[in-house]
Amino acid sequence: MPGPLLLARLFHTVGRRRMITLSYLVSGCYLAGFAQLFRTGALTAVTLTSAWCVIFFFASAGASAVHHDIDPALRQP
Repeated sequence: MPGPLLLARLFHTVGRRRMITLSYLVSGCYLAGFAQLFRTGALTAVTLTSAWCVIFFFASAGASAVHHDIDPALRQP
């Protein structure tokens, strides 16, 4: 999961709640945009797979941060 690893610093500097919201918002916008492209038939198997990777990159970062907010035992000092 490269999303949480590459975006972790932003979660600490910008703020966890803002970044959770932003990461889900970005992944949702990408999902809506790629869904429209899929509906029109503009995506091939390779571009659709790439699209899912981009969406998962941002969504996994948000999910990881939420998981750490919910379970304080998992927070790193």
